[in-house]
Amino acid sequence: MYRELKRPGLFRDPEAAERAIDRIQAMPGGPSGGFFVDCLEKNPAPDRAIVNLERWLGAVGSPALHLGTLEASPMLARYFFLVLGASQPLADALIQNPELASLLLDPAELNRVPTRAGIEAEGRRLLAAATSPSHALDRLRFLKQRWTIPIVLNDLAGTWPQPAVWRALSDLAEAIIALAREVVWRQRSPDTECPVTIVAFGKLGGREVNYSSDVDLVYVLPDDADEKVEREATRFAEAFGRALSDRMGRGALFRVDLRLRPYGGTGSILRRMRSYEGYYDLYAEPWEGQALLRSRPIAGDPGVMARWEALRSARCFRPRLGENALHEMLAMRTRIEEFAEDNDIKRGKGGIRDIEFTVQILQMAYGHGHPDLQVLPTIEAVEALTAHRALTPEDALALREGYIFLRKLEHRLQLLGDQQTHAMPSDSETLNTVGRLMGLLDGDDLERATRSCRRRIGVLYESILHPEAPPTPPRERILREMGPLGANAERWFDALPESEAFWAALAENPDSLEFVRSLLEKKPVLVDHLRRRVGVTERILSGEIEEEGDLFAPLEKREGRDAAAFARAYERGWLGTLVRGDDVELGLSAGLDRLIRLAVRRVGGGLAVFALGSWGNRDTGPASDADLLLMADGISQSEAEGRGQKLVAFLSEVRRAGGPIAFDLRLRPDGGKGLLVRTPEGIEAYDLEGMDLWERFA
Repeated sequence: MYRELKRPGLFRDPEAAERAIDRIQAMPGGPSGGFFVDCLEKNPAPDRAIVNLERWLGAVGSPALHLGTLEASPMLARYFFLVLGASQPLADALIQNPELASLLLDPAELNRVPTRAGIEAEGRRLLAAATSPSHALDRLRFLKQRWTIPIVLNDLAGTWPQPAVWRALSDLAEAIIALAREVVWRQRSPDTECPVTIVAFGKLGGREVNYSSDVDLVYVLPDDADEKVEREATRFAEAFGRALSDRMGRGALFRVDLRLRPYGGTGSILRRMRSYEGYYDLYAEPWEGQALLRSRPIAGDPGVMARWEALRSARCFRPRLGENALHEMLAMRTRIEEFAEDNDIKRGKGGIRDIEFTVQILQMAYGHGHPDLQVLPTIEAVEALTAHRALTPEDALALREGYIFLRKLEHRLQLLGDQQTHAMPSDSETLNTVGRLMGLLDGDDLERATRSCRRRIGVLYESILHPEAPPTPPRERILREMGPLGANAERWFDALPESEAFWAALAENPDSLEFVRSLLEKKPVLVDHLRRRVGVTERILSGEIEEEGDLFAPLEKREGRDAAAFARAYERGWLGTLVRGDDVELGLSAGLDRLIRLAVRRVGGGLAVFALGSWGNRDTGPASDADLLLMADGISQSEAEGRGQKLVAFLSEVRRAGGPIAFDLRLRPDGGKGLLVRTPEGIEAYDLEGMDLWERFA
């Protein structure tokens, strides 16, 4: 072996490396010793590179031809060895698909900058030849391998700046997710468009994907999606997650994380757009609003995508960043930092999260009315904040350099084993390899540079976002501001599960707080109904209940609905009428009319219903009972009595299921002792013979 390759410390196992080089040189067309000196002397991981080269030559069809190509292109050969040494997963991909090595040996291919449109076009060509859904997904895994290889090489070689690497990886992820969405939906419904819009959060939302990123996703339906579409879309979302995350021969496409959806892991897997708007308006924790800042629709309905962008702009960039929200976000950041290990370059003090957190808080504080401050990528946000003098040039430079250094280090750590790790290695050999991949001398040099960077970022974080004394708790502040109305507000919100979240949401949303004040002033009777009803309170405060259409229409279209469905429809209509406040009595009476007609139809018809009292006078109030009289309509007395009993039983079920109305039949002839249902002749006879004066008034 050449003297240059015998330098102490170059190989961890010099004898094994020498044997591997001898075997390669013994192959037909084996290269000279100078070739290995050129390719390995400055390679960050020469042991791994030489082992993987021998494995790759064993997989290709004509080793001599490929060795000749490598020896004829010294610079490209060095790049090839660089990839073989830097990343075992990528080396395995090249051995699995030897033809992909041509991407590293063709300057034109290396110079191609990937775009989402270009990757999607290439992906559709691959999918056109797929013979089954599983084959189609395998083609997408190949597509990911095919584009990751040149991205990694340009990263390691330093031919692209780091933000360009992150953008390329993000375009690749977006294209694959969009194509996978089409593949999975086509399996379920080949003749219809997929109704699910996919929104990316986190690194993908910010166009800053790394090599081993999870993809944080939420799924959105249009408001007009019916129950059938919702059921099919839910099954699609579950299958889509498996399609992305299931590991096959080429590995997985992406690990999927859905925990940033409303209510986290316990929330619905997908929602209609208006539900997201209501949630972020009223119930989202401050940290969820911060997470929303890094969200972006990447595939789906253009109308839904535009509404999501408007939602992000309105909720993340308010005229004022509330002190409660700021302190809660700072407190959460502190808690995360307390649990992080010292060697964690992402979550630990002075790490990646401190930079992102600082930049995002400044964006939320200054972004209202300034679209250039509402950008997604961190580096672009730093530049915009500097232009608006929210950051000094010196601080901006430190944040930019620190972010690029730490994200590059994160990439180097993840390249080694395709693991989502942010921890500095504990063994010296791996640390030395990472140091050399960073362009430094060794592991000691890397640790010094990392400590210096994190120390500088930690100081900046403290100086820019210096914590202040904790603010007045939201509940205490709101009750003080509400004065006499506070007692009813307390009865309402304190009775709800997780009431602190409701108080915090009200404190951060002046419009919602004013709406609650108005409701308590004009409709205090609602408080007893709303206490402990989380879902109803959410719909009222989000305004969703005011936008609901004909709630009884689904009951008319489908027979056999249960009492709970009737109760939900009537309750939501009842609340909507009260909240809107226009023609309340008439609206409540009309809702009862719809309910009773459908209930009669449900028990078989043959009954005429007469509304009495306030209902009969179309003067129903929120606390009114519904007095009614039943009369047989074209059926016998005995049959009518049976259906009347079914109707009364069903209306009692509706009441027990939460319908805010009590039906009362005590004004019928002979009161509670009389028949439930009378024939027209029976009513006439009673009128002539036994009706008291008070009954005539009724």
